[in-house]
Amino acid sequence: MKASKILGILIIIALILSIAIVGVNSFILNKDKASGNTVSMIMKPDEIENITYADNNETNISELYVTVNESNIRPTININIHQKVGAVKIEFADTDDIYNVTTSNSNNASTTIKHSQTNETVTVDITSKSAGNTIVLSNKYRYNINAELLSGGINAELSPNSQIDTMGLNITLGGANINLNNAYINHLDNHVTVGGVNVNGIPHGYAHMDSEIKIGGLNLANNNQKVYVRSNIELGGYNAEGYQYNYFNGFNCLKGNAYDGSTEQFDITSKIQIGGLNIR
Repeated sequence: MKASKILGILIIIALILSIAIVGVNSFILNKDKASGNTVSMIMKPDEIENITYADNNETNISELYVTVNESNIRPTININIHQKVGAVKIEFADTDDIYNVTTSNSNNASTTIKHSQTNETVTVDITSKSAGNTIVLSNKYRYNINAELLSGGINAELSPNSQIDTMGLNITLGGANINLNNAYINHLDNHVTVGGVNVNGIPHGYAHMDSEIKIGGLNLANNNQKVYVRSNIELGGYNAEGYQYNYFNGFNCLKGNAYDGSTEQFDITSKIQIGGLNIR
């Protein structure tokens, strides 16, 4: 079978798996919401220690700070997601809440949340065995997001005002769907054993992504040719029609025609053992 056919089949299988898992999660959550079998867990800003508010001279908006050694520092929120089975949906909204987690488990037995604080860093651990969770974060705070899923999927719907330093995904079986929506994000890192990753759109400014997939596919869509991908595929192939091509140091280098000179640049290193890469 030609590499292009292997590519198409594997990408379709991986993405269908990812979308199906996320879709099942949405169905379960919507069904439980309709029957009143959901629980919401919210963290308010006054739960952070040593907070103060000060005006941002650029935006003229009062922002939350943490006082450390008589200095006001913007807090960093680490969101750590540990999910065995099921799916997670991440959204951003204009809210004061640090997080708002809605779980499909009516008795809240399979989803627990703990948080701790060291100076200006707040760490939130969300652990779930089987429930589907929707996590709403705030556009007002800066986050690091790390998710580990044994079998399941994650759907991340970023917003133009999202502030993310790093987003790391580690999925054993399943997939991820990430809508960038011109968000502020510095670095993405995903590791998938079997499954697929779909990234839609481009970030605000410059961002880098490291992607490693053992069996499956990576799909990059609606990027306006503002991406530069270094691709290494052991068995499979890639589709990048209309992209500039160069081979360097073991990588197939694929550059969009609008990448150079653009203020929005998505720089990607992709490693796939068996599967394919699709850029469109």
